[in-house]
Amino acid sequence: MTAHPNRKSAPADPARNPEPAEVLALREALGLSQSALVARLPHGITVRTWQAWEQGERRCPPYAWAYVRAQLGVLRLPEKAKTR
Repeated sequence: MTAHPNRKSAPADPARNPEPAEVLALREALGLSQSALVARLPHGITVRTWQAWEQGERRCPPYAWAYVRAQLGVLRLPEKAKTR
């Protein structure tokens, strides 16, 4: 199927499930332990949930990933975390 000629392609959706390596990289880039990172979040995410996201046991939902990054003031991963 081809795109409609009069429609622009949609921008990449920023709401997505991060890979486990991205979840780990975010925490490491901030220099925090799992419990210290979770303590900086208001509520709703436990240390066990964070561990499951880092280890790939469960996928971090897009809304949770956006929430975590907003609460931590990190809209993008730092460059050093991207080069893994």
